[in-house]
Amino acid sequence: MDWRKDWREYLTTTVSKEMKECMIRVNIENGSMSGVCKRGEEVVEVTWNRRENENNVELILVHLKNHSIRVLKGSEGEELTEMDLSELVENEIVDLNVDGRRWEGGVLKEDVFGYGRLYDEENRIEYDGWIIEGKKRCYGIEYWSDTGLMKYSGCYFNGLKNGYGILYDLKGNVIYRGYFNDDCGIGENIEMKWGRNSELSIDSYVVTLMITNGFSSANSSLILNYPLMSLKQIEIGNDCFKKVSQFVIDGLSELESVKIGWSSFYLDKSLRRDSKCVIMNCDRLKEIHVGGFSFCYCESFELKNLPSLISIQLDESSFYQCNSVIFESMNDRMNNKQIYIDFNLSLLDMRFFKEIMIQENRMN
Repeated sequence: MDWRKDWREYLTTTVSKEMKECMIRVNIENGSMSGVCKRGEEVVEVTWNRRENENNVELILVHLKNHSIRVLKGSEGEELTEMDLSELVENEIVDLNVDGRRWEGGVLKEDVFGYGRLYDEENRIEYDGWIIEGKKRCYGIEYWSDTGLMKYSGCYFNGLKNGYGILYDLKGNVIYRGYFNDDCGIGENIEMKWGRNSELSIDSYVVTLMITNGFSSANSSLILNYPLMSLKQIEIGNDCFKKVSQFVIDGLSELESVKIGWSSFYLDKSLRRDSKCVIMNCDRLKEIHVGGFSFCYCESFELKNLPSLISIQLDESSFYQCNSVIFESMNDRMNNKQIYIDFNLSLLDMRFFKEIMIQENRMN
């Protein structure tokens, strides 16, 4: 693979297939992402800044066996440029203080750079891994000074333990195996909650996303897709996202449940044009529940390629004045009456549905 051109494709594949050893933090509002992924013997650190007037990408690629390193930088939509490492010298010794602390490894223009080992003042190994700009990066191993045994092995981002790693006690026994966030182990089944003042960011290891009542965003779209490959539950409260006209969930392979409260995504008529709610390509999604008056004045509601879906519940006046409803590729579950659909017809005004299309399956 040509990393300079195909870096996005590779990252998408890596997070999808190796999500247990990936930690990517995504800013939902602007699409920025940062984190580290391990795929076999290869580790990739990614920083993708998509803030206003910026669109910078930096990738650091290291190989655990041959200790190679590549750094690529550039802008989205352009071929990345590989950093010139022709002056990188390996197996150099750099004294870090007068008492004997030293680095043995890569040096670039007189600075510690790349793979090597840190030794303390008593010639005991502290760290075996990659350092760039004075910080531990990508992957490394820390050692107990008392015993010389491993203390930590795993991923790093920006100098701290981030991503997947293993902690050991003084005797070499595993005491924690899992994700780290800024040097702290975070356990399993992680829940993230967005409150009124929360930044719209989420980590790829989060299992449950809960959004509290009244949450709003200035963005016109809310798109949940790669790399949120661990998400199993999405729960959105009441009166949320009144300015969001395009809500899309796409390709979340672990997602099982989507629940949306009352009066969320309730649009002003001036925001109606091209508005949509789309949920697609979620292999394990079983249930969708939309509360009353949510998605009022949304033009289109689409469910596509949801082979495990067994329940759709739309409460009072949800999707009021929706023009188009499309159910596509539902794996014959509708024909076999394996999907429970409650449109709450006595309350949902069906006169405004100009098109109801169920492709590949027909409701009788």
